[in-house]
Amino acid sequence: MVQPALPSSSTGKLLLGTLILFGIVLNPPILSIANQATTTGGIATLWLYAVGWGAVGITALVIAAYTNAFGLDEDQIPPELREDSVGFEDQTDSNPSAGQTYGGDR
Repeated sequence: MVQPALPSSSTGKLLLGTLILFGIVLNPPILSIANQATTTGGIATLWLYAVGWGAVGITALVIAAYTNAFGLDEDQIPPELREDSVGFEDQTDSNPSAGQTYGGDR
């Protein structure tokens, strides 16, 4: 039986709870609370509600990624995203325009 992997840090648990709350508040019936034909400061209340909770979700994801709140190990990160992998900026060519043609056969 596979057990779910919960974050061990308190930051990870808080962010996981925030993301679960984010998923709950943007689904019915909770969403219907803000789905009124009213405006707040001239802006539709539903739009403010959705954008506000979207900002909360995005902020939680950014903090989780920045602090490694979910405790990802090296083997859980794709090889192209690891720090020791070769990126495009490391691949140099002495003559980058050699052999390239533009606009068809010339």
